Amino acid sequence: KQSLFKLNQKLYQFLVFLLTFKNILYIFFYVLKVIFMLVLNLMGEPSVGKSSTAGGVFYELGVRGYKSEIITEVAKGFAWETPIHPKTGETFAHPIFGQQIYLLGEQNRLLERVLGKRQVAIMECPLIMTAIYQPDNYFKNFTPLVLEQFNVYNNFNILLERNHSFDNEGRVHNESESLHVRNKLKDFLKEHSIPYITLKTHPDINKEIASLVIDKLVQK
Repeated sequence: KQSLFKLNQKLYQFLVFLLTFKNILYIFFYVLKVIFMLVLNLMGEPSVGKSSTAGGVFYELGVRGYKSEIITEVAKGFAWETPIHPKTGETFAHPIFGQQIYLLGEQNRLLERVLGKRQVAIMECPLIMTAIYQPDNYFKNFTPLVLEQFNVYNNFNILLERNHSFDNEGRVHNESESLHVRNKLKDFLKEHSIPYITLKTHPDINKEIASLVIDKLVQK
């Protein structure tokens, strides 16, 4: 019985070792995936040109031989579903915009699924935007959660500055509200010491950003 007990104990210890080793390997390879994928965060207020720029950068990287993927904005899909008053044109906010914790999780899920599969992930809506759009008196630990998740990745942050007319189609913010979002975003970046560069939109901004991204990849 003692021999059997010792055998079972050794078998148990061996299984624990295998599970621990497996977890260590999983963490190791996960960290490698995170390190070797650059997350390009295109930041800015509504109508600044994030989606258009993302598409252009995706093309420019592709023709230069780099593998990238656009991580589309989850919230924008709901924006198209936002009802509009037939007479006044006033928009009624979709209830989902009050659930930024859901949007954070879904946006992060779309990002995580390309880890280790692409060199660059192009974020139409960076994770930190959920902290900007959170309602008043939201979960007190929501912003720290957003920052913790955001800082997991190898980020390259670009704040776009609009150099074209405001487009209100498919949006829940008007131009003055969008300006408020921009100011709030800049204050947030400063408060949390998040590094970024500012680029004014122009016809060749896609090529400019693609070149900056490639420089980042070459430096690694």
